[in-house]
Amino acid sequence: QSTWGLKGITDNHKLRYEHFFDLEIVYTTPSQPPNQLFLRLRRSFIDNSLQLRYQGFNEGVRDKSKMTVTRSVTNVACTGQVGEFLTQLSFRVDYSYVAKGIVCRKGRIKILVYQVYKVITVDLFKDKLNDTDYALISPNWFVEVSCIAQSNVNQEEIADELKSFGDNLKPIIDLEKAE
Repeated sequence: QSTWGLKGITDNHKLRYEHFFDLEIVYTTPSQPPNQLFLRLRRSFIDNSLQLRYQGFNEGVRDKSKMTVTRSVTNVACTGQVGEFLTQLSFRVDYSYVAKGIVCRKGRIKILVYQVYKVITVDLFKDKLNDTDYALISPNWFVEVSCIAQSNVNQEEIADELKSFGDNLKPIIDLEKAE
């Protein structure tokens, strides 16, 4: 069961969890790091939405004294032609995967609990994926905890909030900073 430990400590404890089933395709520019740019195209197979996401570079991932990693994120809703458009701009597909799981919330904290699947057949325009289009990579579950905040918000306050939430998940889950 993927929801162990979350009942009672999230805002969804009396409600049903929000499910997601997404295909994510990561595009990159042909330039070499550190000038490489990554864009993530995410297609939901639940509501058929397409989101293009730019995630800025991490600040604080190597700084062990900071409790959290900060980065700018920009999401844009788009149409099905976006993959072709990115290819015309010299972006290429770097990798893709399917994520299936649930979304929970605790105040401004967003918690994703999901499993990652290898993509066997990629087709953004398919109405749904068949079980033969993807395969489970590992039986393990990922737990991702994030918080969206404006740049003028005290980062230490957010770090304390995330740490407090993470402490509630121990000893089953030990959250770590990750890029």
